[in-house]
Amino acid sequence: MPATDLSSLIAEGRFPLSNPAFGFKRKGKWETISFQQYFDDATALSSVLASLGVTKGSKVASITLNRPEWNVLDLALLRLGAVHVSIFPNFNLDDFSFSIAHTDCELVFVTGDTLRNQLKQHGIAQRIFTFDANRTDADSLPELLATGRSMPEPVPTTTVEAKDVAAIYLTSGTGGRSKGVVMTHGAIVNTVLAMRELYDIGSDDRALSFAPLCVSSERSLNYYYQTNGICTYYTESMMKVVENMQEVKPTIFLGAPVLLEKIREKIFEKSGTIAGMGGIIFKWALGLTDRFSLDGLSLPYRLQHALADRLVYAKLREVMGGRVRFIMAGGAAIPVEICRFFHAIDIPVFEGYGLSECHIISVNRNGAGVRFGTVGPLFGQTEVKLDATGEILCRSPYLFSGYYANEELTRASFDSEGFFHTGDKGEWVEGHYLRIIGRVKDLFKISTGRYISPDHVEKLLNGSSSVQQSIIIGANRTHISALVVPAFEYLRSSVKELAALSDAQLCAHPTVRAIIAKELEAVNAAFIESERIKRFHLLEAPFSIEKGELTPSSKLKRHTIEQAYHLQIDALYDH
Repeated sequence: MPATDLSSLIAEGRFPLSNPAFGFKRKGKWETISFQQYFDDATALSSVLASLGVTKGSKVASITLNRPEWNVLDLALLRLGAVHVSIFPNFNLDDFSFSIAHTDCELVFVTGDTLRNQLKQHGIAQRIFTFDANRTDADSLPELLATGRSMPEPVPTTTVEAKDVAAIYLTSGTGGRSKGVVMTHGAIVNTVLAMRELYDIGSDDRALSFAPLCVSSERSLNYYYQTNGICTYYTESMMKVVENMQEVKPTIFLGAPVLLEKIREKIFEKSGTIAGMGGIIFKWALGLTDRFSLDGLSLPYRLQHALADRLVYAKLREVMGGRVRFIMAGGAAIPVEICRFFHAIDIPVFEGYGLSECHIISVNRNGAGVRFGTVGPLFGQTEVKLDATGEILCRSPYLFSGYYANEELTRASFDSEGFFHTGDKGEWVEGHYLRIIGRVKDLFKISTGRYISPDHVEKLLNGSSSVQQSIIIGANRTHISALVVPAFEYLRSSVKELAALSDAQLCAHPTVRAIIAKELEAVNAAFIESERIKRFHLLEAPFSIEKGELTPSSKLKRHTIEQAYHLQIDALYDH
């Protein structure tokens, strides 16, 4: 009988338990733990958690960066039928407090003493444990594991059904408080099983993980890796992803758009530092990627591409470890130029689309089809319809069961046929591929009465090598304007007179303004007059999660950004 709960699904894996399950770096060296150790630790932890009163339906929160211990806690909770509430570690203290209180968590696991002491001072949760041994060696995961291993008999696995809750995801929340997305065992199991139809992977593959495990896409992939006996290596930090790739040599991973853009940007920066014939060849090969197409390539192009692959692209693949077979990507829109570039150097990027509430809705993949600028054909048994406004409505076996403690919002989120309102506006391409136009709520009207989809304009603008980030503004204004974060390193490497300038100096330099203005002119050519960007302001600092300007999945928090830069925005409309 097929597994209907996650604990049983993970246990069904057909591979030697001596295989490594997770990799992590400690004191400068990569270490792994086996599936056997992982399962044994989860058994010990479930026994001691049961003795602390954790039962079926209990809520337990975790706040940490990705690490093997997250999985030990997760599997222990799954075996008890408890609910794992994994919270994004870059939230602020107020967000932590709200998330823990809102989801009624009884126990909390955090990274270290500092956060534990802060939470204790606020009277949050009944008991707080640290993942690492602390100064007193009390209330820590190592202590719990030691206690669990000494218990005479392990606690029997609780009977868990498909309808039982496995997790509560805290949505990114592009505006206001996060919502608790209630996800059952059945919905996640169905997602993992359907993933088996997507890509051909096995225990010989090696995964790299840096997207937070509290995000539904990374979490479901994490289970998918486990059921296939794949070792998942957790990066040290976002800043060290490329370095860790070169050390671990992964074959697959989930790539955030911002990471893919940075890798491409670094490669183009390098092209400006290579002198002589080598530099000429390098730039020629990079230019060739702009002409790559999925719809067939001419013989002359194929011959040039083969030469470029031997001379340049093979070296570019080494930047990512040399073994990457493909990249799964999503969370935010990926400029077509980014996808085209990676496909051209033989590292296919398969862009997909999903939400915390739906897991995966659609995804590009070999077999079903790939189209740049779309999020691919529908995933598994997903059904999608577009309403009269173009909003995407979704129904599938992978859907959430409702918002925690918010029945009114749950009812309002579904139509009479059980389709979920995604809040995204889309369209069909060739009747098969889904394209995301933007958020329904992000659409704004300028003073002429024309509706604007900022996401579409931003996607085109961010595809420029000279632009790192942008946000389009203009609600109830006379015209559209843009806040633009230049690609500083690219500009310094590609224009000699800019090489020694700081970020602030670059923003004020007339050459940089001229370059950005030319990029805006190219983007504007795709739109009618009322939809064109008339003015722009250059920002010295990128939008970030830490400053509250981006969600954990790298979506813009428009209201927050517009408040932070209201003076600069107002200046764009002064005449």
